[in-house]
Amino acid sequence: CCGILQFTHRPLPCAAGISRTFCKTRNASSDSRISPQASAAVAGCMRCWRDANGSVRSVSGLAVLDKPICFASVQMLTFLTEFQYTTNDRNENAMRKDGPVQQPLISVIVPVYNVSAYLDTCLSGLVRQTLTDIEIILIDDGSQDQSPVLCDRWAQLDPRIRVVHKSNGGLSSARNMGIDMAKGEYLSFVDSDDTVHPQMMEILFDTAQRTGSLLVGCDYKVTSSPMVHWPTVESPPSCSMITRDSIFHSITVDLVVAWNKLYHHSLFSSLRYPVGRYHEDEFLAHRIFWQIPEVAWVRTPLYGYLQRPGSIMSQNLSAHYEDALLAYRDRIQFCRQQGRMDYLRDSLDTLLSHYENLLAGERGSLPDEERQSVVRHVSQDFEAWKKYMRPSQKLYWHWLSQNPTNYQKRKRIYSNCTAALKRFVGKRA
Repeated sequence: CCGILQFTHRPLPCAAGISRTFCKTRNASSDSRISPQASAAVAGCMRCWRDANGSVRSVSGLAVLDKPICFASVQMLTFLTEFQYTTNDRNENAMRKDGPVQQPLISVIVPVYNVSAYLDTCLSGLVRQTLTDIEIILIDDGSQDQSPVLCDRWAQLDPRIRVVHKSNGGLSSARNMGIDMAKGEYLSFVDSDDTVHPQMMEILFDTAQRTGSLLVGCDYKVTSSPMVHWPTVESPPSCSMITRDSIFHSITVDLVVAWNKLYHHSLFSSLRYPVGRYHEDEFLAHRIFWQIPEVAWVRTPLYGYLQRPGSIMSQNLSAHYEDALLAYRDRIQFCRQQGRMDYLRDSLDTLLSHYENLLAGERGSLPDEERQSVVRHVSQDFEAWKKYMRPSQKLYWHWLSQNPTNYQKRKRIYSNCTAALKRFVGKRA
């Protein structure tokens, strides 16, 4: 078979004549290494594939690899090749365009910052999406590692990928730039250290078409290492509709985060993420949900959230709580402006839970000086919003502001007594 590189559907002429070496490396374990000769041979195959099909731009940055590369890097080079010959006619036409998709269905926005160890895995899942009418916008936010180089290499491999290099401005700044650049009817956000199911975009888009919802979300998995293998979804997964009332009653983490969803572009017509703030998702969530009566939710995990040291969400809570408080207060104020006192009271419960975690549930997480600052915030919010509170809310807020140390014990006794009273009244009735 010397001189022929056999892929899924048809042979590909290869000037390097190294199909045996190449196929052997593909069967190696994910931790194995290959020789410099094999690395150069793989790069030679990619040059031949480019020249034969004319659908991949120059890969001069990958042409000659004079050092051993890991098997994951070989996978990065071959994913597109396999994908080229295993998709249907519609997907082949999308891949073979000589430039970016002019009017993509979906714009996938990927902020990138110092994630060179994870970026290949993330992008390999995106270029292999079964729905190929997408553009992938990589916003390099001033990375100091090899991430900018990897972004440019991926853009050379796939014309659907657009790269912007900018000075560091934070996650919100990167997302906002991606929104401004997006051409798609729908938007999706993917964190560059996370992974996505190869069918994610197709499933979410089909769900949006079937339900008519402007926002579709999905379940996700929390992982300690990037997810590479995903089970195939053979039939349309189960989907439920979540009403606006239910959302504002309890805006949970899976609803708040930006990355496990497909948004209609119009939802961001007048919205952008607040630059320079942590918990940027919290600032926008209620303003997005207010625009739609129902959210369609796919009850299948299609997103892999990587929990790792050094990520934003793993940093010390004390560095973030001030911005979280601002976001919750903004939600309360927004509900008041809309005249929805029921949503406002539910949002007050969310703010109270945040204070409980800071002062009672996670007492050791804050230094004494910061704990005192949080107690002052509780007192200020209690005075500002108590006229809108239910009687039980007033009681809880008063206890937490006066004596946070015994708060949980008081709340538990009160809840037990209330439950016992309700049972007694029920029996008497």
